[in-house]
Amino acid sequence: MTRLIHFSDIHLGLDRPGWKPLDFVSKRVTGWYHLHRGGRALRFAEAPSVVRALGPEFASHSPDAIVFSGDATALGFASEIAFARDALEPLRDVASVCLAVAGNHDHYTLRSRQRASFEKTFRDWQHGDRIRRHRYPFARRVGDVWLIAVNSSKPNFLPHSARGACGRLQRERLRQMLRELPPGHRAILTHYPLSDERDRPEPYWHRLADHRAMLRIAIEGGVTHWLCGHRHRPYVLLPTRDRPLTQVCAGSATQKGLAGYFQIDFGEEVRIVRRDWNETAKEFTKVG
Repeated sequence: MTRLIHFSDIHLGLDRPGWKPLDFVSKRVTGWYHLHRGGRALRFAEAPSVVRALGPEFASHSPDAIVFSGDATALGFASEIAFARDALEPLRDVASVCLAVAGNHDHYTLRSRQRASFEKTFRDWQHGDRIRRHRYPFARRVGDVWLIAVNSSKPNFLPHSARGACGRLQRERLRQMLRELPPGHRAILTHYPLSDERDRPEPYWHRLADHRAMLRIAIEGGVTHWLCGHRHRPYVLLPTRDRPLTQVCAGSATQKGLAGYFQIDFGEEVRIVRRDWNETAKEFTKVG
C-alpha cells in the first residue's frame, strides 16, 4: 500500500509583505482589498496555528508522500512564499517525498511567475523526472503510484479573474511524459480542478481554461486520479463514463469552517479518508 496525504490552499500572509511601487498598479491592490475589507483575512486568521498542527497530525498517519496543491500565500509576495515554505518545512521530516505545485495566489503577478518565486523557494518540493529541463510537468514515483505535477496557474490582470491554464506546450510535454512512464497508478497533482463539486465546469472567471484538453490527455495517458485545490470546499468525484478518473479536491487546509485534508491509500483498492479541523478541540478528526 502507498499512502498519500493531500492538502491545499493554506493562504498564509504577512502584515508587511514588502510592497513596491509596481505592486500598486497590479492585481495585488484589489487582492488586498478583498483580504482586509472583504473578510478573507478573518476566514484565514487561524491559518498559522492550523499549519503548525499539520506536522504532528500527518506524522501520526505515517504517509509515504505529502502533496500540496498550491495557494501557499495570500498575495504572492516573495516574502509570503518564503514564510509559507518555512512553515511547511517540518513536513519534510514526516515523509520522504513532499511535492508541491503553485496556486494562482502564488503566481499572482506576472513578475512572480516570470521570476519563478514559488518554484525556486519550494525547490525541495519539486524533485522529479522532467522532459528536458522544463519545470513542468515533472513526475515522481512513490511506491506503485506515479505523481505527475502540472502547473495550471497563471497571473491574471483583471481584478475579477482567477482563471488558470496549463497551456499548449505544457500539455504536449504532459502527453509525452504519460506515454513514457512505466506502469502504475497515475495521479495528476495540480491546483485547478477539472470541474466543481457537482461535476460541472467552474464559473468562467474561476475555471481552468483548457480543462477539456487536459481531461482528454489524462484519459489517453491512463491517469486514475486528479488531485487539486482552488475550491475551498472539499469534495471527491468518483469516475463517470465521460470522466473515467477520480477527482479529489482537497479544499482549504486552513479556512475557518472548512479546514482539513485527505488521506489516500493506494492498494488493491483505493481508500480516501477525510479529516477536518475541530476548532474547539484544536485537532483533526476523521469524517464519517
